Amino acid sequence: MFSKGKRTKYKFIAFDNNDFYAFVINNVKQLKIDFKSVTTQMGGRQMNFTLEPKTMEFAIPEVEVYKYSEVKSRRCSV
Repeated sequence: MFSKGKRTKYKFIAFDNNDFYAFVINNVKQLKIDFKSVTTQMGGRQMNFTLEPKTMEFAIPEVEVYKYSEVKSRRCSV
């Protein structure tokens, strides 16, 4: 919406990251007020979110294969 790096066609203002962070820091109070007013206008409604968990039968494997590589130890000469 604001950032130059995003590939969206419509933006309010094209900021690079530094300018975007400066905008947020300099307008914290107003942004908080705006977000509070938006959330109160929503009336405390939660957006519809349905969970559809994936379920499948689980069985403990009978054999497991572990790959490893040998590491040669180095001896320090003192």
